[in-house]
Amino acid sequence: MQEKMIEQPNGCMHWTGHTNEHGYGRLAVDGKMVLAHRAIYEALNGKIPDEAQVDHVCHNGDASCPGGSVCEHRRCVNPGHLEAVTRQENLRRSRLTTSGKEACVRGHQLPARSSTSDSSGVRRRCKECEREQHRKEQSGPSPTVVRAFCRNGHEMNEANTYINGTRAYCRACHRESMRARRSKKKER
Repeated sequence: MQEKMIEQPNGCMHWTGHTNEHGYGRLAVDGKMVLAHRAIYEALNGKIPDEAQVDHVCHNGDASCPGGSVCEHRRCVNPGHLEAVTRQENLRRSRLTTSGKEACVRGHQLPARSSTSDSSGVRRRCKECEREQHRKEQSGPSPTVVRAFCRNGHEMNEANTYINGTRAYCRACHRESMRARRSKKKER
């Protein structure tokens, strides 16, 4: 495994092997793909408790990190940067939660009285965002936007357009596809 680790100037040891879609290193252990940071933590510290997650401590202090799948710290396998903590503690430490923030991702203010917590008590939900979502759901489906022409160039006028729910269909295209299906059937 040592050949798949490169030490960085900040002390992190980046995994250079395969990564998953979330940016975490992956490796095969006994024929099973596992997260590299968890495998290394377990190799040095024993089994990770069922209720624990492995936190990248190096990420918590780096304000310049954008987080998410491009987070360089997710590739870190330095045992000194890894700590087994509860899910709630991992979320509390994360800069991506709303814990300690003054505004939600859409810019609405998040004073304590205008937000609610999830079951973990860590993430806060913006009441204004919830209101907007509720209004959107109550207004029903989005109105159907009918283009002037379908993708095959047929005019989408009243006589040639069939609307099913929120989707508009071209009757001429439908007729053509049905003719093609019937002729294929006859050929068999």
